[in-house]
Amino acid sequence: MIETQPDQSLKKTAIQLGFTDPTSFYRYFKHATGMTAKEYRDAHRPQQ
Repeated sequence: MIETQPDQSLKKTAIQLGFTDPTSFYRYFKHATGMTAKEYRDAHRPQQ
Protein backbone atom coordinates (compact mmCIF):
# COMPACT_ATOMS: atom_id res chain seq x y z
CA MET A 1 0.00 0.00 0.00
CA ILE A 2 2.85 2.38 0.74
CA GLU A 3 4.23 1.89 -2.76
CA THR A 4 0.89 2.05 -4.58
CA GLN A 5 -0.53 4.96 -2.58
CA PRO A 6 2.51 7.04 -1.59
CA ASP A 7 0.49 10.21 -0.96
CA GLN A 8 -1.79 8.54 1.59
CA SER A 9 -0.90 9.20 5.21
CA LEU A 10 0.89 6.41 7.03
CA LYS A 11 -1.71 6.61 9.79
CA LYS A 12 -4.48 5.91 7.29
CA THR A 13 -2.47 3.05 5.81
CA ALA A 14 -2.03 1.53 9.28
CA ILE A 15 -5.76 1.70 9.97
CA GLN A 16 -6.63 0.18 6.58
CA LEU A 17 -4.27 -2.70 7.33
CA GLY A 18 -6.16 -3.42 10.55
CA PHE A 19 -3.92 -1.82 13.15
CA THR A 20 -5.99 -0.09 15.84
CA ASP A 21 -2.96 1.90 16.96
CA PRO A 22 -0.72 3.40 14.23
CA THR A 23 2.25 3.25 16.63
CA SER A 24 1.99 -0.55 16.61
CA PHE A 25 2.14 -0.50 12.82
CA TYR A 26 5.21 1.76 12.86
CA ARG A 27 7.02 -0.56 15.28
CA TYR A 28 6.03 -3.69 13.36
CA PHE A 29 7.08 -2.13 10.05
CA LYS A 30 10.50 -1.10 11.37
CA HIS A 31 11.06 -4.55 12.88
CA ALA A 32 10.05 -6.28 9.63
CA THR A 33 11.94 -4.05 7.17
CA GLY A 34 14.74 -2.42 9.15
CA MET A 35 13.53 1.07 8.21
CA THR A 36 10.69 3.31 9.24
CA ALA A 37 7.56 3.44 7.11
CA LYS A 38 8.41 7.03 6.17
CA GLU A 39 11.94 6.06 5.10
CA TYR A 40 10.49 3.21 3.04
CA ARG A 41 7.87 5.45 1.42
CA ASP A 42 10.48 8.10 0.58
CA ALA A 43 12.83 5.49 -0.91
CA HIS A 44 10.07 3.98 -3.06
CA ARG A 45 8.28 7.16 -4.10
CA PRO A 46 8.14 7.48 -7.89
CA GLN A 47 10.60 10.01 -9.28
CA GLN A 48 9.05 13.04 -10.92
